[in-house]
Amino acid sequence: MSNTKSNHQIVFLYRNKIFFCNPSQNESKEFPLTTEIIKDLEVIDQEKLEKALRDFLGDTKGRYNETLVILNKNTYFRTTIEEPEISELENKAKIDLFSDLVPFNNIFVKQFSIKKKLEVIAINRDFYEPILDVLYKLDFKITMILPELVVEDFIGEASCTPEENTELLKTLGKLAPYDLLGSRHKLITKNSSDIEPIKKQNQKLIALVAIFGVLILLLVGAIIFNNNRNNAYKASIAGQVTNQNLEISDEKSKGIDSAQTSVSAEASESATATESGKTASGTTVLDLDQYKIRVLNGSGISGQAGIVKTNLEKAGFKNIDVGNAQKIASNKTLVLIIPTLPSEIRTLILDVVENIGQEYTIQENSELNYDIVITTTAAK
Repeated sequence: MSNTKSNHQIVFLYRNKIFFCNPSQNESKEFPLTTEIIKDLEVIDQEKLEKALRDFLGDTKGRYNETLVILNKNTYFRTTIEEPEISELENKAKIDLFSDLVPFNNIFVKQFSIKKKLEVIAINRDFYEPILDVLYKLDFKITMILPELVVEDFIGEASCTPEENTELLKTLGKLAPYDLLGSRHKLITKNSSDIEPIKKQNQKLIALVAIFGVLILLLVGAIIFNNNRNNAYKASIAGQVTNQNLEISDEKSKGIDSAQTSVSAEASESATATESGKTASGTTVLDLDQYKIRVLNGSGISGQAGIVKTNLEKAGFKNIDVGNAQKIASNKTLVLIIPTLPSEIRTLILDVVENIGQEYTIQENSELNYDIVITTTAAK
């Protein structure tokens, strides 16, 4: 038994590095995944990766009888279905929608039950499969692949300490049902016909969600319209009172004109202050400079990310980065936000997306490096 442990290696795969760990010794090696090899969760040069890993490992490659690969949580997308026992049909609809939101075409989706919840993960195959292929070529005998969320439930967050890795190896029998190499989990890809029946079965549910979203937008629009109408009515009444006062006495006309000029100046100052994020009293409403935004062009249409950035700047945002993403299959712009983002900022962001003629899907993500990430797509 001890001999097996001494020859068992654990490989932790991150989006920008690989840790090679020997659980029986206080030994670990860190291999950086540079931008010449990996970019945006995709291997762009597999030959360079193989050569670099071969040079990095030297004569240690392939000396382990078995290798356990653990995927760090920043290498895959994840969603949780809290009550999967309610409806299998609804579960399939949620998994279908989740896969459409992942900004890669060549993905696979795995699902498994943990603590009465249904965990679903999606991984870009152009990221992890070339890396595994190189490890196989270097004589690594990969026996199991596990997502980090499964490992955390048994020993806490994955690390390279000998003590924790030894404990991890003891739990392999319990972790086997979550093995991504196992046949008990069905492969689902965006290009596979397996996912089409799910879409057909859940058209009604998706339509209901869309109708509900439209009703919410109509309600918000009605509230805004009513507020604007009330403000216009108050302004009209104020104008009538002013006109009546003007008719009372010619002697007071100059004083009234002066008051009107003063009111107009104050109203102009108030409007200017409101546009810059302050109320008429000078109280700060929104500090848009503090929010970091990244706009990714996922449509393949040149300049689309720049258009979104320009409209965000017109709305008052300044801290904006732009870039390109893989063209996504969905026809809806994907808006990812941190859970703590104020509702006013959410509304302002979505108004910008709507004003440029984009339908959208919004999703919270606590692991973003930005406050908001917008991935555009080509609208139908």
